[in-house]
Amino acid sequence: MQNGFSPKKRILLLVCLIMAVLAVASGGTLAIYTSQDHQRSVVRNRDNDTIRFSSDKLYRVTSGTAPQKYYYPMGKDERSMTFYVCNYDQAKVTLFHEKDLEYTIRFSVKNGTGTGEVYSIASGESVKYVANNGTCSFTEKLNGGKKSLNSYTFTFAEGDFEKVELTVSVTPTNSALTQDRILNGILIPVEYVTAQGVSVKSEFTDSARSTPDNFDAYNLSVIIFGGEGNVLITWDHTKLDIDPFFTQKSNVAEVEGGLVVSMNSEDETGSYLIQFYNHNSEKPDWTDWKELPIDVKLQ
Repeated sequence: MQNGFSPKKRILLLVCLIMAVLAVASGGTLAIYTSQDHQRSVVRNRDNDTIRFSSDKLYRVTSGTAPQKYYYPMGKDERSMTFYVCNYDQAKVTLFHEKDLEYTIRFSVKNGTGTGEVYSIASGESVKYVANNGTCSFTEKLNGGKKSLNSYTFTFAEGDFEKVELTVSVTPTNSALTQDRILNGILIPVEYVTAQGVSVKSEFTDSARSTPDNFDAYNLSVIIFGGEGNVLITWDHTKLDIDPFFTQKSNVAEVEGGLVVSMNSEDETGSYLIQFYNHNSEKPDWTDWKELPIDVKLQ
């Protein structure tokens, strides 16, 4: 009896072994490629998490959240405030909602001049009216499948600067289409020419709701009055992160410790709502809004 394999059998065994190795390698390569492709598709699909429902002046919040104030700077001869409701996110305007968004918009006016004052609200070509210390509401729609927005213009009386308050809430009919988010806010007209020279005002819009230790993100309102200037915003980078989309604006420049923002009270750069996020995983111990390491001043 012969021990071992004949040369012919050895060649056949070697061929089989090589084919097996190639099959394993090919399968492994396919598995790696498939895994990488899956990872890329996950990254691309993260855009689906964008809430395609927003406003340029109102705040996007969860239902039941108290409205925050938005100070609307304008010239002394202006008598109206305009804002938009959109079917896209303000930071990703190319990603619009594919479905129609129906919603109820509600207006409430208080602190206007005179108890009998009636204010107008223009919605496209339609005009609605609301009395001082009164309310009105109606249903609107944003058409899906394309970029869509509705504009609203509130006209007020002379002497209403820094007095009249227009509270607005926008509630979708189908809340699932906006991930259970609504839009709301309190618009207050501010006459920037009353300021002595150029000045800047900043405040945390959530400060009236609770202490900062109950938040992971902080909304900072920055408004310039009296013209144009450069606003320096600095913060402790070891404790806070700024919204990366804000840093990409054309009028924003990075400097050591923060940003310089070119602002003008006479155009769309007159006010910003900037989000900061908790840099660390642990819960912050700030119990007073003054403790947040953020500084805003004219440069």
